[in-house]
Amino acid sequence: MIAIVIFLLEFMPYNRLDWTKIRDNLHYPKLAPHGFVGVRVDMRGSGDSDGLYFDEYVRQEQEDCCEVIEWISRQEWSDGSVGMLGKSWGGFNALQVAALQPPALKAIISVYSSDDRYADDIHYLGGCVMGNSGLAWASIMALWNARPPDPLSVGKRWKEMWKHRLHHSSYPWMNTWLSHQTRDDYWKHASICEDFSQIKCPVLLIGGWADLYTNPVFRMAESLTCPLKAIVGPWSHCWPGHGVTPGPAIDHLEVFRQWFDCHLKGKTNGAMQQPNLRIYMKQVKMPQNLSDVKDWPGEWICEEQWPSTNNVCHLYSLCQKSEKLVQTTSTQESRDPSQRTRSIQSDPACGINGGYNMASSSLDMPTDQSHDDGLSLRWDSCALEHDVSVLGFPEVEFELSSDQPQAQIAVRLCDVFPDGSSTLISRGILNLTHREGHGPESVKDLEPGKLYTIKVQLDATGYVVQQGNTLRLAVSPSYFPVVWPSPTPTTLNIHYGVLRLP
Repeated sequence: MIAIVIFLLEFMPYNRLDWTKIRDNLHYPKLAPHGFVGVRVDMRGSGDSDGLYFDEYVRQEQEDCCEVIEWISRQEWSDGSVGMLGKSWGGFNALQVAALQPPALKAIISVYSSDDRYADDIHYLGGCVMGNSGLAWASIMALWNARPPDPLSVGKRWKEMWKHRLHHSSYPWMNTWLSHQTRDDYWKHASICEDFSQIKCPVLLIGGWADLYTNPVFRMAESLTCPLKAIVGPWSHCWPGHGVTPGPAIDHLEVFRQWFDCHLKGKTNGAMQQPNLRIYMKQVKMPQNLSDVKDWPGEWICEEQWPSTNNVCHLYSLCQKSEKLVQTTSTQESRDPSQRTRSIQSDPACGINGGYNMASSSLDMPTDQSHDDGLSLRWDSCALEHDVSVLGFPEVEFELSSDQPQAQIAVRLCDVFPDGSSTLISRGILNLTHREGHGPESVKDLEPGKLYTIKVQLDATGYVVQQGNTLRLAVSPSYFPVVWPSPTPTTLNIHYGVLRLP
């Protein structure tokens, strides 16, 4: 008698027999007793699979995955239902394949992924070329793609397959990415934000405040119309279970089991009765480098919709005379025609404490921001009379001018402790030639000396600034190595600014 089981698919180019073997052996044995069997497939052209692949998230990848799902569903040991799960690449293509609606795909779990390949991935940040992740990742993939297949799996063909890959698919991915510096059709492909309505099956999203892919969780929570739950914890780009830093961890495998029990087996187990968004609010009680944090102090909160109906926007004027952040009730109140202009020239050393974009542990995270603050324009609030909670996307509106036709602006929101140490809360970066949008038709050089109104959205955050601390807004025309600098040294002149704090 053949046992009928339910299959969970991960579809990636990370060789199933080495790179992911350890964590696969931790994950799937814990899901197997509940009737779930993991299927780990080496994508076409990777691991022990035939063929070639030339880039991330190509159409062939999604079509191959749909074919695998259909094949699984037809096997005599399958009940016909398939789930997908994955982190990073596997989380991306779970969303992308769900948008193609293969009939057997009944639910997905997407961990640390994006709905927009241009806006939130390792290539561009606010239209600026990422400095410390894109090239590193392209180099890592060049190395991994150069590995031979395993002779134990493919037999004597291994050398022939290997040579074929080396000769035909060794083109540097970075060259492709740099040839598409605006949000053109290359990036629109496989970006599910192009049509959120295409995803029908239930989706569980997981994001981490220390990870690169947090903003998309909130956009998808707002825009997806399918059954959806989301969890945002303090985590880096690692599975949020035991040993993750920063913590605290959750039992993510139990969360996965409940999700798939509900949507693949039809069990009424409370998975869909959970709050729509579970969010960890960080509460820093003492000054410390983020790289030293093992477990963030804080608490879990719940939201039933996004944007949250509980949020109230607070306005802070950037006072040019006093160099203070001053709370105000309207943008008109914050304007003072007599205020002086403040100027800042780009410094290549500003950004050195920005951390690694795709942190894999606390060690990759931003350190004390005091050095970078010292190379930036700063506006500080008075010492807070009560705790201030920030949840969502802070935004700053500037009136500014530049002395160069091509420039960028980096904006950081920091928590300053009484001892002067500065902890990063959130940041936003914008290529100022992309001020009207990232599409090819929107990119325009600046006219040196001309005044522009610019809005910079900072990354989503969930953070409590404690009573007695100070809010700081820091602005600079460079932020290397997080993003690659402008082609020439730049001076920005800030004429006016207002911070919107959710």
